Amino acid sequence: MSEGLTAELNGLDHPRELLDLICVSDLGTWTSMRALTRGYHEFDLNGAATWKVPSSRSVHAGYGLHRKAEHLNADNPFTNVAAMVVDLLSRIGRERPGLRPIVNYFRAVPGLAGNSRGSTRTWLAEAVLSRAVLEELAKLDSEPPPGFSLIRDSDDRQWSEWGPFFEG
Repeated sequence: MSEGLTAELNGLDHPRELLDLICVSDLGTWTSMRALTRGYHEFDLNGAATWKVPSSRSVHAGYGLHRKAEHLNADNPFTNVAAMVVDLLSRIGRERPGLRPIVNYFRAVPGLAGNSRGSTRTWLAEAVLSRAVLEELAKLDSEPPPGFSLIRDSDDRQWSEWGPFFEG
C-alpha cells in the first residue's frame, strides 16, 4: 500500500491534492503531512544562536505510516484505529479551538497514535503558495519566533496556522 501512495504522491500537481487520511484497520493508518522550509537557529561553537532566514522555500508533503512505538512496552495502546482517531480529531481541532484540549490529551497518551514514517515530495514554494502567503512568511521569518526554546513548554504553537508543520 505504501508503494501505491508513493506513486500517487509523485503524480500530484499540488500538495493540496493529498488524501488526508487512509485507515485499513488490520493493515495500517497513513496520514498526510506537510512541512514548510522556514527560518532556523544556527549555533556557533560557544552555543550562541543566530537566526537565519532560508535562502529559498520549499513545501514538503507526503504520507506517514503509523506504527507502534518500539520503545514502549507490550501494554502500549496503539491500534490503527486509534491513530486514525487522533489524526481526525487533530484535523477537526484546527477548525474548532474548543476541541483542542481533548486533542492535546489524546496526543499526550504515550504511543496512542504511534510513530509515523513515510515518504515526502518537495515542491518549490513559489509554485504552490500564493504571493500573499509568501509575503507573510517572509515577514514572520524576518526575526526568530517569540519564546524560542529547545524545549517546548506549551503545545499552543502547534495550532498556529503559520507554524512550520501542517498536520491535521
